[in-house]
Amino acid sequence: MQFPTSTADMNVYFADSKCDPTTITATTQTITCDLETFPKAGDYTVDVQLALGRIFVMPSITPISVPLTISGIENFTQPGTTLNQLGGDLIKITGSGFSLKQGETSVIFDDQSTCSIDYSLSTDTEIFCKVSGFDIS
Repeated sequence: MQFPTSTADMNVYFADSKCDPTTITATTQTITCDLETFPKAGDYTVDVQLALGRIFVMPSITPISVPLTISGIENFTQPGTTLNQLGGDLIKITGSGFSLKQGETSVIFDDQSTCSIDYSLSTDTEIFCKVSGFDIS
């Protein structure tokens, strides 16, 4: 497949993110750009749209994988302390690949206790959630 080289009326989408139109460059073989936001974790193909219509990516092209990465977890309510076994502490999970759409991201610990996400505080690189009570036995 050969891509058009004019980027004047080109929009490029990847996952749930759009490319910044001022960063799109194209040759007949490749299109590169900077995403406006980091995409959520998953496997995605690239969608290219032109003023004349959409160019569909061929099915033989392998989807690009975006990993879910966790780089840190901390007790945000009381930094440097352990979690309250009765629950109620707010923790901050840092990383990438988080979705901010309700129901697409969940936090469940090994003992199956949960953490209720506060979407008003969370971003695509930080999740804030309130820990439920848990059993340490």
